[in-house]
Parts: sequence; C-alpha cells; structure tokens
Amino acid sequence: RYLNMIRLLRLLKGLNNVESFQRICTTIWRMLTASRDVLVMNFLVVYVWSTAAVQLYGGELWQDNPKFAGKDMAYFSSNYEVFNFNDVPMSFVTLFFFTISSWLDPVVEVCSLLHATNDFKYMLSLSFMMRF
Repeated sequence: RYLNMIRLLRLLKGLNNVESFQRICTTIWRMLTASRDVLVMNFLVVYVWSTAAVQLYGGELWQDNPKFAGKDMAYFSSNYEVFNFNDVPMSFVTLFFFTISSWLDPVVEVCSLLHATNDFKYMLSLSFMMRF
C-alpha cells in the first residue's frame, strides 16, 4: 500500500518535467489564489447554515424516532441516513452535497416531519430549506 503511494509520488515527479503539466498546475494555482476570498466566503456561509441545521435537526433523524412512527419514508429505505445534521461536519457535507447536486426530497421530507405544522420550528425549518 505504501509502496503504491511512493510510486504515485514518483509519477508526479516525472510529470513535473512535462511543460504542459507545469502550465496546468500553474494555472490551477493562480485560479485558487485569485478566488481565495470567494472560497473563504462560501466556506463561511455554508458553515453558518450548517450550524443552524444542527440546531434545527441535530440528533433527530433516526428511524425509531416517535415522530416518524407509522410512516414509510424514502430517507430510511433508500439509505440517505448519511445525509444528516447530527454534527457540524456532517451537516457541512450534507449542505455541500445540496449545493453541488440538487434538492433531495427524502431529506427535506424527513426534516419537515420533525416539527408540528403549527410550531414555530416548523416555519423555521421550511424557511431554512427554501433559502438554502
């Protein structure tokens, strides 16, 4: 395993001598340094939304939750449990996935069922999902 990693480093060292590879690496580095402020701002915005999601849904997305009793939801049957808001890193991953892919109905459905429809948290939950 470690020998394969060393072999990969050796390949990268060999590619460093290719002019087009150097040009591509230089271009990518310039793009990253030029967009540093935007990347930091995106990270901070997703972090703030992640912490809000942990406060709204943290620790409540489990199959035997009494709020889900008698309901067959695709969130659990399709193994979407990996997209949860139990802690900030997992919430960050879930929201990042929402950002780069699309809306996931099973996740939104299970999050909207956590609070009663006449509850302030329900309105806050809908507002959260609609704005992100």
